[in-house]
Amino acid sequence: MSTIFADLRKAVIAKAFPDGEAENLTKQHRDDLVAGLIDIQQFDSFYQQRHIDVFPFCSTLFYCGATVLEKPRGKVIRIYTLPEETDCCPVVYEWEDNSHIFWDWLDASRPLWKKIVQPGAPPLPMGFHHADPITDKGCRYNWGRYCLDSDYIFIGHRIESTERVVIEWSGIKRRFADNDIIKLSSIHDEQNDKDEGVELVDVLAVYVKAQHLMLYEDDMQAGAAMMQLYTKKRADLIYRHKMEMRPEARPVYVNFKPRPNVFGIFPPGSDYEVCRTAPQVKTDATWTYAFVADIDGEKEEAASVANLIAGWGPAFVIGGGDIWNNKGDSTKTQLDITFGRLYRMFLYPYRGSAGPQVAQYQRFYSAIGNHDRDPAVRFDLVREFLNMPPSTIGGISQPNKGYYDILLGNVHWFFIDSGFMNDGSTIAQEDGITETSPQGRYMLDLIRKSNAPWKIVVLHHPPYASIGDGHNDDYAALRWDFKGAGVNLVLSGHKHWYERCVIDGLPYLVCGLGGAPILSPSESELATGSQVRYNAKHGALLIAATATQLRVFFLNIDSELIDGIQFDKEACTWSSGVAPVTVSQGGSFTPPAPNAQGQIWIGTNTYFDSAGNLWIKTPAGFKKFTGISVDGVIAPTLTD
Repeated sequence: MSTIFADLRKAVIAKAFPDGEAENLTKQHRDDLVAGLIDIQQFDSFYQQRHIDVFPFCSTLFYCGATVLEKPRGKVIRIYTLPEETDCCPVVYEWEDNSHIFWDWLDASRPLWKKIVQPGAPPLPMGFHHADPITDKGCRYNWGRYCLDSDYIFIGHRIESTERVVIEWSGIKRRFADNDIIKLSSIHDEQNDKDEGVELVDVLAVYVKAQHLMLYEDDMQAGAAMMQLYTKKRADLIYRHKMEMRPEARPVYVNFKPRPNVFGIFPPGSDYEVCRTAPQVKTDATWTYAFVADIDGEKEEAASVANLIAGWGPAFVIGGGDIWNNKGDSTKTQLDITFGRLYRMFLYPYRGSAGPQVAQYQRFYSAIGNHDRDPAVRFDLVREFLNMPPSTIGGISQPNKGYYDILLGNVHWFFIDSGFMNDGSTIAQEDGITETSPQGRYMLDLIRKSNAPWKIVVLHHPPYASIGDGHNDDYAALRWDFKGAGVNLVLSGHKHWYERCVIDGLPYLVCGLGGAPILSPSESELATGSQVRYNAKHGALLIAATATQLRVFFLNIDSELIDGIQFDKEACTWSSGVAPVTVSQGGSFTPPAPNAQGQIWIGTNTYFDSAGNLWIKTPAGFKKFTGISVDGVIAPTLTD
């Protein structure tokens, strides 16, 4: 589906200003609309694909026998010509290097032209002329070639005055003519679209209205609120496009074994199909994950974190527990309010009522937190809502429910049940929580046997974290020999701040900023190995894993990069650093695919290049972010 820019503009203005547009602001609103289109393209690769620019003869230039066009800022896919009066009979031009094009010009029928001057037209570079029928060859060629310069496209043979040039390209389009074609998608089909908020017209109307309020009515408060609404709607649009562009998944049943055969409950060799999960496809691509913990969906900040994660478009979301952090009623309806409505697009099946089913398979896996099991009625509600292994498997009771493992892409995830109730001392996990307990022996054995590229342990209560939330927590029982088992990283929640501890070379990250009230670590009671602490804003972890590299970044809800660590498989090392600069673009997102330059952007001020390096915008321009360990001291580095 598609429309033209003029029609899109009419629809946007009509929606933004239902009582009519001020005539003296039509140009300003058009500029705002273009700015909104550029902003959406930066984050949504769907709108970067297959731009179609049409150049009539009068809009081209002439140089030494060749037709010349300004090169679009992106990847040229195809160039062809069409007759002026019809869209049929295209002549597709082939790419050649400059020397071949030059000889084509010489071989072409060349009239005795003179320098063509158009009175009042802007000056042109030396050697360039304005197009004029005097250069016509007298016939339309049925073949041609083109070459690319830094700023121009040179076409030989030159086109006739009765032809148009069409360029199809991908990238961020910054200028729009009324007849330019705007690509739409099936979500704009009114018969199929049940959420008006994700339509391009609606999103752009909110953006234009926000700019109008701030710039022309001097109502900064209303304009800022409208921009926040735009950010949310843009996130919805991006997510829907990612779902639309995602290859069809074929869900399969795999065998979960949530408890060990320590009491002889499982007959030897028995498997039970209990959870519908994503298919395991081996690939060299980068797999992305998000990590969030301590969610309180009734707080505005929880929605901001959920929007941040949805915009990243991760393949899976990993929960660190306490998805039910509020103190409301312990009912399924309340769980849907505090959690389900925010993360329903990652649940299969979605068991709430906030919207239709979106996910095609389960994409949210979580550890169990103390608020998820206390009061006790919550435990089964949470496990059912998250589609975790049930209380019984094949008619056999599973009293030790709560711990399991699953391989997702390049990461093998191990979910340990830390077992504590709200009082911080009562342990509800019947199989124990120490490394010599039935749970510990079973999980460590699984970890040691795994040959996945990366092994990450997730448990709610942190084995290592600073004191400061009013509880003198001591979770020494959870300090297993993770390093000896081959674990690369340990993730936790519970503490409502971000903290990085390093114990014997193994990073332990605490990230409990999913929406619950922020707490403060005590600088006088820091944990062993504590290197980084942050509690200014809520946020989540963005994790990217290839077969040879694992990168973990903590970003707050304003997309400020606070901390990052990187693991390199070949060198068997990891490095980290704290970004010494901040970014200001709120609600920024990672496109699902690289742009024409091979860059994957996170917001407008950070991106991964084609080699996987992270670049951050500073006052001196973009710098490559690296973190190096020198004599045990972590030093952030920004290089050109």
